[in-house]
Amino acid sequence: MAARLASVFHLVWAAMLGLRIIWWLGHPIADTAMDPTSTFGLLSRLLLTWAITPSYLWMLTRELDAELIRQARQDPLTGVANRRVIWAEGEKWAGTGSRKRQYLAVLIIDIDHFKAVNDNWGHGVGDEVLVGVAHSLAQHMRDEDLLARIGGEEFMALVRHDGPSIDQATDAIRAIAERLRQAIEKDAFALPSGGNLVCTASIGYAISLRGQYQWKDIVEAADGALYDAKRNGRNQVMGSVYEPKAVHAKAD
Repeated sequence: MAARLASVFHLVWAAMLGLRIIWWLGHPIADTAMDPTSTFGLLSRLLLTWAITPSYLWMLTRELDAELIRQARQDPLTGVANRRVIWAEGEKWAGTGSRKRQYLAVLIIDIDHFKAVNDNWGHGVGDEVLVGVAHSLAQHMRDEDLLARIGGEEFMALVRHDGPSIDQATDAIRAIAERLRQAIEKDAFALPSGGNLVCTASIGYAISLRGQYQWKDIVEAADGALYDAKRNGRNQVMGSVYEPKAVHAKAD
């Protein structure tokens, strides 16, 4: 709106200048010693300057507001959402029911041996790995899902699934998690000394019928599944399924 308003005022200003030029070129009594349009021109410049300046200030304010919103919602390194955003979205989804049978899944993705990457090749390579992993994860997720970096080398994905049964939802979520794991494994990052670095990731997930369990319980279950995946050899997917009357673990 601010940009459109400033554009309109600029067009009006250009039209007034054009009228003055036309008058000087075509009026039969035009005299360089006396400019009858000078008062009109000065008044128009004053009015338009008064109108355009607030428009520019408005645009700057909107731009600063947008930047603040972006910084509050986005991880500055990878460009994906941050912990605050996915926590708010997850609590909203976990705490509200749905008329149709809808499942909510939390995936926690942890890059294996990431500390060794920083120790052996420096934080510059580590940052490159984080950015590359975030890009691969974002490419292999659906538009309706949410990806966030929640700290260090850990990412979290919020995935929703509509289906008639928990088994169907589990199969779909497991397939998504496995696809993400394989995408990370296929990435290769160039090292300053030559050669490529290939990373793997462990993924833990938890699935719950929407509105059945609290967000923190689902996250804790996904975190426990991630711990099991790392304890059992890393570079694998493990999950927990929350059903209305029972909780049981499944390994892939």
